[in-house]
Amino acid sequence: LLLRKPLRAKTWSRKKAHLICSMFWISFLAYPALMIALGKEDMSFDYRTYACEYGWKAYTWVKIKPVMFVMIAVVPNAVVIITTVPTLKYLLAARKSAKRTRGSV
Repeated sequence: LLLRKPLRAKTWSRKKAHLICSMFWISFLAYPALMIALGKEDMSFDYRTYACEYGWKAYTWVKIKPVMFVMIAVVPNAVVIITTVPTLKYLLAARKSAKRTRGSV
């Protein structure tokens, strides 16, 4: 968005920018929140080694594991690929334009 329309990104209101940032923060807090909320019976503390281990045996984890795998492993990789392709197309178009005007990118 910043490469395609830099002037539009500059005119974002403070509220809109904070909303976008807060959506990222909330999306990244999903995994730890679910660990605490749903895995209470699987959690054990060992104060001798100061370790916290999860058992992953509760029925809710059986249902949530595939969803969490998609959120943690698939979605970030897809976002990288989806955003890289238009960026490369934009840079190639800029390079062609710069060559026509004998400039550099």
